[in-house]
Amino acid sequence: LYDRYSRPGNVYLRHKLTANYVYKGPVEEWYVRIKSAMEDYYKYFESIIPRRASVVDVGCGYGMLSYMLANTSNERTILGIDYDEDKTAVANHNFSKTKRIQFECADALTYHFPHADVFVINDVLHYMDYDSQEILMEKCVSKMNKGGMIIVRDSDADKTEKHKITRFTEVLSTRIFQFNKTKQQLQFPTAKQFELFAKKHGLKLKQKTNDKYTSNQVFIFSKEQTGEA
Repeated sequence: LYDRYSRPGNVYLRHKLTANYVYKGPVEEWYVRIKSAMEDYYKYFESIIPRRASVVDVGCGYGMLSYMLANTSNERTILGIDYDEDKTAVANHNFSKTKRIQFECADALTYHFPHADVFVINDVLHYMDYDSQEILMEKCVSKMNKGGMIIVRDSDADKTEKHKITRFTEVLSTRIFQFNKTKQQLQFPTAKQFELFAKKHGLKLKQKTNDKYTSNQVFIFSKEQTGEA
């Protein structure tokens, strides 16, 4: 959609997204505006997720990615899941909410996922211990439709210098500003960890650098179109 719309069209979609969060509280509004801009309004996610896909947004937060995916295609269905009740409450009470977008407050490790074309795990895994990270991803694999994908945005902790910035931003987010809640020590994954996971489950893996300053990467796991579910 970003290639099909003129520049004014892009501006409209971005304004529509952030306008959903006006009067939700000054901190929430500020966070959504800054976070969405830093993520380039989720342009890359939009470009790789099929326009007719069923999507599960794991750790959806306030739902910005979910809403942008829905706003850019009338044929996508989105289910957002987050354990923070305050955030899912905000996400559920926006003017862009339609029957194609649902949000539920739940623990992703115990939630019964539906089958879906795409699972997005965006800035979530490092809030879990390593065993839980693998359990969550295996749940997604078991529910991924043929030809589907799992998109993980998280760190590559082996990128030592850049990872210092990543770790610092997470300290700000969890301890100083407390935008994100966590009950345990952060455990950042690595590219090697994801490579081993892909090999174990017979998945293709692509990797894209998320930005030039931090260790954040986008890892795309895909299942070939076979007869398997």
